[in-house]
This record gives sequence, C-alpha cells and structure tokens, in this order.
Amino acid sequence: NPAVPQARGTLAPVNQRLFNPRDVTLVQSRAYVVTRDHTVAGFPPGLYAIDISNPDTPHIIGTDTAGFFGTDFEVRDQIGMAAAQGTGVAAVPLFSLPAGAAPLYIGAIVVSSTYREGTGIATTDELIFETVNSVEGLEHGSTGDSALVIAQYRQPADLAGIAPTLTLASPADGEELVQGDQILVKAMAQDDVGVAQVDLKANGITIASLTKPPYQVSYTVPAHSHSITFEATAFDYAANRGDATPVVGSVIEDPLTTVIGQVVDSQGYPIVNATVTVTGTPRSAVTDTQGGFSIPGVGTIPLGVEISVRIANELGEQVGESTLFVRASNHTG
Repeated sequence: NPAVPQARGTLAPVNQRLFNPRDVTLVQSRAYVVTRDHTVAGFPPGLYAIDISNPDTPHIIGTDTAGFFGTDFEVRDQIGMAAAQGTGVAAVPLFSLPAGAAPLYIGAIVVSSTYREGTGIATTDELIFETVNSVEGLEHGSTGDSALVIAQYRQPADLAGIAPTLTLASPADGEELVQGDQILVKAMAQDDVGVAQVDLKANGITIASLTKPPYQVSYTVPAHSHSITFEATAFDYAANRGDATPVVGSVIEDPLTTVIGQVVDSQGYPIVNATVTVTGTPRSAVTDTQGGFSIPGVGTIPLGVEISVRIANELGEQVGESTLFVRASNHTG
C-alpha cells in the first residue's frame, strides 16, 4: 500500500559482510550492489549478488571482489558494468551475471589513465558512457578535472540474415512540391538486430547517409524540375539490405501569393498613404483610407516575407518607418 509504506528486510554489514554500498541495480529477483570501501578488514570491495525473492529475508548469493572500488552500476543483457577506480585509473569492470550464482568478473576496460576514478555510468547495447574525475575517494561530486568518456564494449552480431525494413514517411507519394522550397525527407527503419546505415536519395543522387535516427534530412526542391523520385535504402550490421517503396512528388513553380494587411498607429488608428514594400522586390502598395493594403504576386518561398512601411506627411516628407516579417501561404490568394 503506497499510502502506508513499511520496512521489510535488511542486509546489514554486522551479519552479512556488506560494507559501504554505493549503488544497487535490480534484475528480476536479484539485487546487485557495488561497494567501494577497502579500509575495513573483512569487508572487501566489489560486486555483491543478493537474493531478494523474499524481501523480508534478503541474503547474499555470492560476490566477486575484483579489486576495484565502485561508485555506480548498470546491467545490460546479463552483463554488469561498474563505474570504478582500480589501481589509480578510471575503469569499467565487466561481470557475467548468471541467475542464482555469484557474479563473475570477466575483464575491465580502462577508459582513462589521466582520470583516476569513475563516478557514474550509463550504457547502450554497444557503448559505455562514464563520468570520470581526477581525484579519487570523493563521497559525492567531483573536484579537479572531470570528463565524460565513451567506450565500446561489444559489436552487435547479426547472424539471422534478416534485412532491415523501412518506409519513406516524408514527403508523401504524389505530394505537390514547390521549386525552391525546403522539405523534410524522412525514413523510418528497423531491424532485428540494428540498423547500421540509411541512405536517402532524390532522383538517384544520395542526399544523406545516416548512421543513427532520426533518418531525415532537409532538402531544397530544385528549380526546373517536374518530378522527383525519393528512395531510401537501409543496411544492417551484416550488410543485409532493405529498400523502401519509392515516393514520387510532382514539382510546380512558385504559385505566388497576395500579402494583405493594415497599417495602424500606436493607438490603433489607420495610417493613410503609407507605402508598404516587400523587401528586396519592386512590389509595393499604398495604404487606403482604412490603412489597408494588398500586394499581389509575392513569392511564397521561403514561406515568409519582410515588408517595410514608409510613412510620409502631406509634403511627401518621411515621418516614420517600420519593418515587419509576415508569414505567407504557399497557395495563391
């Protein structure tokens, strides 16, 4: 009952030789506790496997005192990895974790000889990320130099011969594309082990080779094109290949749009005879008696235009000026 928490079992050093634990990780009915103190006789540092199937009576299954002083612990596919300090270098001891048996030390990766202690660890299926510190023996935090180091502890094995599957998520098949527009080309890929690379192509030309998701790239629709065929190919770690169904988009010229608006003063009153100009173009208009203006034939690529407003008095003398950015629709009108 979360509203009435209560203590259950305890595994204390006075009767179970567990001293100065630094981190705990749960795997099914087992808890793995990494310890770091080496100053008290009879309490060697290392990794302890604890049976917690009955939380009222936890007991030690076994330990491997591999001679390291641990601060953090992670488990990935029955492989245990500790952030640790051993013999004056930052290291990651690796352990096999058989169910119902003591952990078995299988080796260590020295991630840095410059930094002396690992302080935290996180893992993926292939990589280890360890924070390290130049001064050892701190209870919390760090002092001196510190860093994040990355190590690779295994290569994925792809033995089943299953090719990746993928689809082109963007653009949509038959989508109308505008010359000069920037669009997102995106593929969704998956594999039984892992996707090593995804290649994206436009009209047979590779526009991106990506080794991690998201598998997407920004692409500028070229001028003078009538259609574009997009393709995607994925490879796994055994070089098995999968191809997406191609997507074809039709290409049109910029349909242009009309910029419509109203110019008012700080009190909200219309400003008459103000000149409104689309920056960088000769297109302009003069506001009417309601401060309104309409400028046709404005390009929609990019989907935004900058306009400048020039306000003059009865003598034609400029008395005010402002610059605005407005978003335009990529449809006529």
